[in-house]
Amino acid sequence: MTDFESLRARQAALSADIHAEAARAAQIATDLRAQWNRAVATLEGNRRVAANTPVQVSAARITTEQATARYQSGLGTIDQVAEAQRLLTQGGDRRCAGAARRLGSLLGIAAAAGDIQPFVASASR
Repeated sequence: MTDFESLRARQAALSADIHAEAARAAQIATDLRAQWNRAVATLEGNRRVAANTPVQVSAARITTEQATARYQSGLGTIDQVAEAQRLLTQGGDRRCAGAARRLGSLLGIAAAAGDIQPFVASASR
């Protein structure tokens, strides 16, 4: 009888281990889906911001040219030119930061997919 009880106890322990591992696998799958969804949402947000950046830079460039022309003709102040140049520089900074965020988002997607090799290959080109 003790052998039978011992086998039953081992079977129960193995069954519990199987259930625990199945639960752990399900949790890992859920975590990976959430990581993937976050990475995709971040990439989409960064793409939307990046789409606006060229428009902002172009507008800042035009504003700088206009402020410079007004200043040169005596109708504007140097402060207006400096502010326009600051906005132009800020737009360029945003463009660079956006590119870095986009790469970070792509890395996040690659990590969520479990393979960063394609990201590394594309980034090294």
